[in-house]
Amino acid sequence: MSDYLTVVIKLPANKDARKAITSQLRLGEEFQGGLITGMSMADEMTLNEKLTELAGEDMFEEAERLVAEVHAAQPA
Repeated sequence: MSDYLTVVIKLPANKDARKAITSQLRLGEEFQGGLITGMSMADEMTLNEKLTELAGEDMFEEAERLVAEVHAAQPA
C-alpha cells in the first residue's frame, strides 16, 4: 500500500465554491494529518493515462520504479 493518495477534483464553475476548495488545500501544508506534497490545476490522472498509452507499459513500469527510488531516498 502506498503512502500517497492522488485525487482529481473537477472544480465547480462557481467562483466562491472554487475558492472554498482551493483555500483548504495548500502545497506544503498539512491536511487532516497528511502533507500536501504536490498540486496541479490540470487533470494529471488522465494525462498520465494518455502518456502511458503513448509510451507503452514497459516505459510506465520503469517510471514507477524510478518514482519508488525517489520515495525511498526521502526521509520518513
